[in-house]
Amino acid sequence: MEYQSQVKRKYSLEEIARAVGGEISGGQVRAPGPGHSAKDRSLSIKLGADGDFIIHSFANDDTMTCKDYVRDRLGEPQWKPNGGGDPVVASYVYETAEGKPYLRVQRTASKRFWQQHFNGNGWEAGAPKGARIPYRLPELLAADPVYFVEGEKDADRLVTHGYAATTISGGAKSKWTPELDSAFAGKTVHIIPDNDDPGEEFAQRVATHLHKVAAKVSIIRLPGLSPRTPDRGKDVSDWLDLGNLPENIGLLAEGAEV
Repeated sequence: MEYQSQVKRKYSLEEIARAVGGEISGGQVRAPGPGHSAKDRSLSIKLGADGDFIIHSFANDDTMTCKDYVRDRLGEPQWKPNGGGDPVVASYVYETAEGKPYLRVQRTASKRFWQQHFNGNGWEAGAPKGARIPYRLPELLAADPVYFVEGEKDADRLVTHGYAATTISGGAKSKWTPELDSAFAGKTVHIIPDNDDPGEEFAQRVATHLHKVAAKVSIIRLPGLSPRTPDRGKDVSDWLDLGNLPENIGLLAEGAEV
């Protein structure tokens, strides 16, 4: 699928090619997609009407990431759908074991997410090319037990209540990769799933992997949560917002399913 993106002024194919490190072929610019190698040519950029350009990713990269990737290199502001705003409301920075910035997950008001990697000087579109790491890794390595939740927001919320908490990027659909194992080796890990089918499936998948390396793995199913309705939540932040006491999470961990 192709996506059109309005810009402030007209650009030539030559200008676009220089900006994104691509080349002109068949009336379009073929260039590296966000986070891809310099030899990659998975991103197609064509000129549209009134100076707009049309973007297509043959690698199925995230649409918004591709748009902002091109616009940033042209000195344009970030794209806003239908002329409306969808501002970034939270940025979650993943740090290496040494405390260096590695990955940043951006969250917008409408709950869209995209990833950026740190190039040594600033943030660029696309996930890092290296190994995946858990969220809040330096704290995770120093802690035991740790609490594993589905998203960065919930991890941060638990940390404010004195718990060591983590997650991995990508949400409930994220795949576990072997390089994540080492951070949990020998630890007690309590998994708190979102109270829906994807959350339960994610928790079971994570538990299966962690049982191979952790000293103990349990799943905490928070009482009193039903699938999301106007007045009931489905994740640990919602559970706390309903007035449940933070210290009860530790009590639930003591009797959680192993």
